[in-house]
Amino acid sequence: MPSLRMLPAFTLDLPLGKDEAMRRIRQAIAELDAIENAKAVGDCAEFSVRPEERRFWSPHLSVQLSDAPSGTQLYARFSPRPEVWTFFMLVYFVTAFLCLPEACMVMFSGSWGRLLGGCCSFRWAAL
Repeated sequence: MPSLRMLPAFTLDLPLGKDEAMRRIRQAIAELDAIENAKAVGDCAEFSVRPEERRFWSPHLSVQLSDAPSGTQLYARFSPRPEVWTFFMLVYFVTAFLCLPEACMVMFSGSWGRLLGGCCSFRWAAL
């Protein structure tokens, strides 16, 4: 039995040139009513859920085209919206920043401080 894996990315080999494939994607975005929240710039296209149906966990599809020996390779990845990643990184950096003084105290006090010659004085911590 195969293991359960999430595959949020996939590639397709297209028998078209990169410019022709991108032209067809742009044409489909412009002509199809079902594709409302999409945009294509350069060799990339972005697809998202309609604003009225969008939730915090709604996916985002990013498509990139590149040259391949047989024509064009389409690389597509499902991921959270960019705002979700920005929020995640903000929380990550704030947590790291808040834990940095504690990490310095642990590293430069006790046996670590004696090993390093007591180079760190924590008089500022009493302020």
